[in-house]
Amino acid sequence: MLLMVTYNIFLILLLILAIVTCLALKMTLSSKKTGNYTLRATLYGVELKDKLASSLLVVPLLPWQEVTPQLFARLSSHPEQLIRKQLEGLLIMLAKNSPCSIVYPTLVDVNAYEEKPSEELHHVLGCLRELYPRLVQDVQLMINELGNVTVLWEELWLGTLQDLHTDVMRRINVLKEEAARIAKNAALSHNEKRRINSARYSAMMAPIDVALKRRLASTSRKPETPHEAWFQEEYKDQLKSAIVSFKNSSICRKNNRDSNNILQHQ
Repeated sequence: MLLMVTYNIFLILLLILAIVTCLALKMTLSSKKTGNYTLRATLYGVELKDKLASSLLVVPLLPWQEVTPQLFARLSSHPEQLIRKQLEGLLIMLAKNSPCSIVYPTLVDVNAYEEKPSEELHHVLGCLRELYPRLVQDVQLMINELGNVTVLWEELWLGTLQDLHTDVMRRINVLKEEAARIAKNAALSHNEKRRINSARYSAMMAPIDVALKRRLASTSRKPETPHEAWFQEEYKDQLKSAIVSFKNSSICRKNNRDSNNILQHQ
């Protein structure tokens, strides 16, 4: 008798589990289908602007949250300003009612711009900062700290030097060929040849000098971690000296090697 009761309970539990599984699967499929339909509606923003303008605003938040990455992808890249403004309105609606769903992708997209972000993205960020300044500050701090522990300053310098090394050697070979040609010109005095070579070196290496100074500036800001403070104390002066020496054409080959060796032991 006890065995029969236990068996019946087991069957009931198994049935309940099957029902719950089916409901969960149905909700998942329904959510994906709704998200697809919702996102597809934004493709016809120009043709159906009069009908979509009011309709998009009454769509529940959940479908928009499902397609947030696609909304951001189209916010700055869509050629039609009207579509970008519609997407801006949707993201601002999310910013007001569900800020946690968009604050991270907003800051990531803003940080990805080397210059000023798009007008629409700037408006979305402005809305978040006005309504939830502490949330924006905390998420930005988290992003910065993740960057600090993901890529250390010595790794940034090693990457920069490795990227520039091939270009520097190519430019040096060009300068060698020009210097050899100038050396054969008997009409020029020794001082004139040195002045010409120095001027050409400065012009040829100007992009490299800019890249090195840009990297130096990025690692000369106020340190935010003990490791960054150690790096500045250990290498800041050496890096400055190497960059200054690199600009001197008479020792360019030597200091190009020195610049790469500064962080070699890291």
